[in-house]
Formats: sequence, structure tokens, C-alpha cells
Amino acid sequence: MARPPATVKRVNAVALRVAGTRFTPLWSVLRHRGRRSGRWYSVPVTAIPADSAFLIPLPWGRGTDWVRNVRAAGGGTIRWKGADYECTQPTFVDQSVAQAAAEGLTRRILEHRDFPHGFLRLERVDRGYRGSMDRDAAQGWLDRYVAAWRSYDRDDVADLFSEDVAYRYHPYDDPIVGRDAVVASWLGESDSGGGSTRDAPGTYEAEYHPVAVDGSTVVATGTSRYRERPDGPFVKTYENCFVMRFDDDGRCREFTEYYLLRP
Repeated sequence: MARPPATVKRVNAVALRVAGTRFTPLWSVLRHRGRRSGRWYSVPVTAIPADSAFLIPLPWGRGTDWVRNVRAAGGGTIRWKGADYECTQPTFVDQSVAQAAAEGLTRRILEHRDFPHGFLRLERVDRGYRGSMDRDAAQGWLDRYVAAWRSYDRDDVADLFSEDVAYRYHPYDDPIVGRDAVVASWLGESDSGGGSTRDAPGTYEAEYHPVAVDGSTVVATGTSRYRERPDGPFVKTYENCFVMRFDDDGRCREFTEYYLLRP
């Protein structure tokens, strides 16, 4: 069984930052749950739309970890051209099926390259991501975010995020994937993802507001201020920007933070 070389893994880490957007239609992001660990993973793939399904080429064979995970779970989620699609019923098909479904550049690529291991077909459950937010809902979520930060209550933190959330403390981080992993990071139980240590009570304040809302996507800005002790003056102020995407239940499924220390 062929396996991806180490260089492919490094390329994948870079590709994840641009895959799945409207500007990279040849690359998508497939989220899936590990068959042993139960953790959520993301992998960049080429997803060819075909009626009610996506077809994914398998250059490294049918036994790679992500393929086995998707088959064991019965599906996953594909982000393609900026929209998320819940997918199910994974089955193998040969290249002729994919070639018949492909159009334009993708078809030309398939005409000149063989995929002896075939393709994985995933049926789309619905037309795409249906969740939407408005400014009031976004502000409510941001207020709960600040309240959860102040309390460090496990349930309050967990309620902010979807089960398969991808969370970045910095835009250049690999994401922390999965609600449990994000909660552990918030509570100082994990050192993954570049998160800071747990803040002492009374030493920080924050306020954030949405500045742009487009369907499921929200951009918010605000400030975070820190003291050295609860009764002391503020000694540091950060200007923050959050870029977020939400699911149908109003929980955040993607979170990336940008910040600058105010001079």
C-alpha cells in the first residue's frame, strides 16, 4: 500500500490555510473523525462535484488513514468554494466515473493523469451550509465568549463551539480541532495550539463587537486589557480581531484570532 511521503504532509499543512475557499476551487478541506482516537482531523483534498456527491482522487491508495477514518465514520464534512457540506455513504468508484463528472480544468487534468486506485465518492446530505448569523446573534455569542473567559466554566466554554470546531490563537497556527481539545486548551489543561496560560481572576477585561456579518461568517473587533494584580492599573491593552464561522445552531465552528499590543 502506497503512503504519502513526509513532504506531502508538510505541503498539506500549508494547503489547509487556503483550501476550501472560493479562490481555490481545486482544493477542498475534508473534516473527519479518527476511528481510534475519536479526534477530529482536517486534510486538504481535491473534491470534484458530481450532482449530489463529491468525488475525491486517491493517489496514495484506498488504505490511507483519512480514507479509513471516513469509511469507519460513514462520512465527514467537506468545505468547497467557501461552503460546508455534510457528506455520507463513502464508496469507491473508478476514474471513468470521475472523468464523466468533471468539467473544465479538472477534466483536462484527469484526461492526462491516471488514478489506478480510483476515487472516493461521498454523497452530500444537503445543498450546503445553511447557518446564518445576524448582528444581534453575533453580539450575543461574543458576550458569552467574554463571560466564559471570566468564569472558565467548562460547560460555558464548551457551549460556544461546535463539536468539530477548528480554533487558532494565531493565524499561522495549526488549528486545534474538536470541542474537547479547545476546552482543554482554554482551561490550561493542554499546551497545544500556542494558547496562553490561564489568566488570574480580576486581572483582565474585554469587550468585542461584530463589524461584519455575512451569512455564517462573522468578523469582530475589540480590546483586551490586563492588570498585573486585581486592584492594579491596566498595564497592557491588545487590539483584537476575530474571524469566525458558525453552524446552524449558532456555535462557532471556525475561530481565528489576530491581535496587536497597543503602544
